Amino acid sequence: MKPRNREINIFNLSMLDVICGALGAFLILFLVAAPYYGNTSTQQDVDSGRNTFDFIGSWEVRNADIDVWIFKPDRTWAGPKDKRLFGRIKQTFEFGDNKAAYQDTTYWEAYSRRDPDAGGWAFVYHYRPGSGQNAEVTVRGVGLLNLNVGGGRRNEVVFRPVSLRPGETRIAGVMFVTRDGRPLFYEFGMAWNGEEWPQQVARRLAGETDTK
Repeated sequence: MKPRNREINIFNLSMLDVICGALGAFLILFLVAAPYYGNTSTQQDVDSGRNTFDFIGSWEVRNADIDVWIFKPDRTWAGPKDKRLFGRIKQTFEFGDNKAAYQDTTYWEAYSRRDPDAGGWAFVYHYRPGSGQNAEVTVRGVGLLNLNVGGGRRNEVVFRPVSLRPGETRIAGVMFVTRDGRPLFYEFGMAWNGEEWPQQVARRLAGETDTK
């Protein structure tokens, strides 16, 4: 008996219907979710030429209560609501500036500011004792300064990881924003007792550089 020649066609009309339906569903989900990903600056900020600044401190130890504090050029502090640093430093940030969240095993606190002031900014981590976790915690910090004028410019710095034990406070780094909007980043990671700034930190906050 002579064998029949049969063509195997995988991509029939039914398969094309399934593929097109799945692709359409993916595109709809992407269009819905796209505004929640990527740059933290809103389109309104970009259109209006506003600059934005974000700082994120993240760690991967559950139940570790890490507070991120920001010292601003006007000599006020941004930090967690209803908390104090060294019992006397309290937050004075605008509503919505600070956020805390977690995803999977990563926890973070973030600070956002539109039109950041020129001058010195310091980033400080504090490991609150008595939070049910006594392990050493490594915190990673990322600073993002988006300049939306003059065609747009994105400045990003990843600070070196800083290890803390319960009760410790450490200065992660400093950002100095010049009057023309140019940021200068400096890493530290040194312990701080809440008194005067260490000399090298004070110099960077004042805008001093190593160039003569």
